[in-house]
Amino acid sequence: KLKDEPGVLRTLQELAIAFPNEKYLQDLFNEWNRQQKDDDRPLLNLYRLMLQQGLLPDGESYLRLAQLALDAGMPGEAVTVLGQAAANKAFADEMKTERARRQLSAAKAAAATDRKALQALEQATTERSGEDEVQLGLALISFGEHARGAEALQRGIAKGGVKRLDQAQILLGQSLVKLNKPAEARAAFESVDAASEVKTIAQLWQAYTTQPAPEAAASG
Repeated sequence: KLKDEPGVLRTLQELAIAFPNEKYLQDLFNEWNRQQKDDDRPLLNLYRLMLQQGLLPDGESYLRLAQLALDAGMPGEAVTVLGQAAANKAFADEMKTERARRQLSAAKAAAATDRKALQALEQATTERSGEDEVQLGLALISFGEHARGAEALQRGIAKGGVKRLDQAQILLGQSLVKLNKPAEARAAFESVDAASEVKTIAQLWQAYTTQPAPEAAASG
């Protein structure tokens, strides 16, 4: 049976953005995974949104997010994700628990290396380029230091010369969400270029985290 899979995904994206609710977001997440979309940058940011909304469905999803964060060079984030999974008792069997232990060990080792690199970057006496500031921001945010990380990203974006500007912008928006600055977060998400592969995910973040909840939702 033939199915217009790209069309299904596109429709779900449009629904989830236009009418933000948990069901549409979960349907989009499930379809994205069913189609095994392996473009890691959009996928990482979609998983982050599901975590932010408390909608990651199972232990496997936590493991996938932690691996995506590790692959993106943010091991501190991977450690945090696995810690949240353990706190939520997300691993239902010994096999997943053991996988999580191994993944946590690898993430902690990588995070220790990153801590040293972060210290060196912070202590550097030469003026940082825009890309240096962004890398500093990524490292700080990886370790949960969102205020300082957001400031570094803002400095880097303002200086220019950033290799992955869209990634810096969407991460800035995510940090501003965590800092409870929805208007600034919305501006960061809106600044992502329309041609970027993460534009749709930026729009999802904007729809689900920076908009006031509809009054009608309270009355059912």
